[in-house]
Amino acid sequence: MLLWLLTGLDTFVLLVTLSTQLDLVVKVSFLLFGTIYLVIKSVLFWGGVISYMDLGIALYLLLMIGGLRSFISWVIMLYLGQKIVLVFLAK
Repeated sequence: MLLWLLTGLDTFVLLVTLSTQLDLVVKVSFLLFGTIYLVIKSVLFWGGVISYMDLGIALYLLLMIGGLRSFISWVIMLYLGQKIVLVFLAK
């Protein structure tokens, strides 16, 4: 159950990142929610490389609120996408 919840929230962050990168209309609250979610998840599961990556993505989402758009968004989306696909392949 928890795995599916986290996968759904990762999918939400992926879609918000994609929408922001493509300059579609995205509410700032969506980016803030994604940031808060990733910070909480990285603190709860602290100690691994993935926790640090989630924290880095959260920082990047904050920078996207300020208008940052770069190729890093595509790397983040690939990373989140592969996490989502691996969950579905593992089940």
